[in-house]
Amino acid sequence: MTLAIFLLQHLADHFCNVARNPHVFFAGVPPLRLGSLSLSQDQDARLKIDIVLTTLGTFQQVVQEMVAAIRSSPILAKERLGTTPPQPTALMNAHFLLTSAQHLQRRVQSIKDVFKSVVQTS
Repeated sequence: MTLAIFLLQHLADHFCNVARNPHVFFAGVPPLRLGSLSLSQDQDARLKIDIVLTTLGTFQQVVQEMVAAIRSSPILAKERLGTTPPQPTALMNAHFLLTSAQHLQRRVQSIKDVFKSVVQTS
């Protein structure tokens, strides 16, 4: 789970770079084509924006599911119920994972908001 959070944070860094300046990022990506069919420059830009927003939405769902999975972990359930206290190290690890995943959840929402606002103002 720790490795998954680390990899998701790395992916969030990439999305952050796209959100900061999407037009520079899109300029480096070749135009989307399907065989001999090619889109106009405006259609191509809109499609790329839609792809990024859809991917960000999926990314957000993955992070939300991870937070839910961590919250329902047996270690945190035992702590909530007060039955058989878990080992301190296991509890610290579970809290670290939960805190990291919640931070990632807020970060993905921020990236999505920034991306939408930058795209709308251009």
